Amino acid sequence: DAISNRATIDKVTDAKTGTPNKLLYVGEIGPTYSPTPPRPTTSPTPCEGKSFEIMLKTDLYPAETGWFLVNLCTNELQDEVLPGSYTNSNTIYTENVCIP
Repeated sequence: DAISNRATIDKVTDAKTGTPNKLLYVGEIGPTYSPTPPRPTTSPTPCEGKSFEIMLKTDLYPAETGWFLVNLCTNELQDEVLPGSYTNSNTIYTENVCIP
């Protein structure tokens, strides 16, 4: 990585234990290009399958909450929300899923 290779070692005055203690030089390394314009946002596509709504209420430990939806006929994962995605306790969350 060009930035890491150009870093000056042992220059950070308050480096914490386990940090690399490198002062990074982020100046010009090569030619500067015009910023790429952002891609246009696409409008939501309509659900061509079945629309499925999941409502759940978190308990006192929302980070432990997650779910997955599996098609039992094909054993195919349709959608999921991993633990750690919900952050507010005692909150109702609504998820809309399109099932093909």
